[in-house]
Amino acid sequence: MNPYCKALRRWLPEKRSFRSAILFVRCDLALANDTFPYLLKLANLGANAAIRQNACIAQGVHTFQSTPTAKPVADLRQRCWQAVAELVESEWE
Repeated sequence: MNPYCKALRRWLPEKRSFRSAILFVRCDLALANDTFPYLLKLANLGANAAIRQNACIAQGVHTFQSTPTAKPVADLRQRCWQAVAELVESEWE
């Protein structure tokens, strides 16, 4: 469940109703509207250029070419991690 719906779930009635279904549709649309600009940038520029140009996209990268770029992911996989900026820069050299 996405964070938009999770935050609104506490106001839902116990049994499902038409009103609760509308709420879920609206929160899904809100999530789609917020993420679409990032998807468009990834599609137009490609992954490497989008990561280099946009800090928000770079923060969302957890692995890059099989290398963990986030410490929690690396800890889970019991591997060393490397910053995404270093990996993207080495890709261009």
